[in-house]
Amino acid sequence: MDFSEKYIKMCAEAEEIQRELFCGHYDDYVYIECGEKDIMFSGVFIFDFCKKFRNIQKIVMLPRQDQLQQMLSPFYVDENGKVDWREMYEDLFYHLPILIEIDTPEQAWLHLVMKVKYNKIWDDKKEKWVEMEGRDD
Repeated sequence: MDFSEKYIKMCAEAEEIQRELFCGHYDDYVYIECGEKDIMFSGVFIFDFCKKFRNIQKIVMLPRQDQLQQMLSPFYVDENGKVDWREMYEDLFYHLPILIEIDTPEQAWLHLVMKVKYNKIWDDKKEKWVEMEGRDD
């Protein structure tokens, strides 16, 4: 699981994903920015835990690879109604821009979700997701 600063930033900036994920399942990973101390947390008690802190500035859901793949599965259904995992994996490598440094599998899958669902790519210099203009690769 990726807990790097870059992945936290990528997830925080992926507002569409944050709205989709924020549910508090037992195995969710969360980054909590509390001002005096930032916390990584996993578990069903996320929300009870958060109530103890008065300074919460930001809560960022950190999706796992399986959660990211699940978000993509509706886009890769074959003629038999099954998820075409081979096509999904092919697109994972096809859609990764050469100029973007991707350090972990989670970053790669997040990038594919943002590209396929929202037509956005990560801009390393701006540190945010930007819409792709005039491209459909």
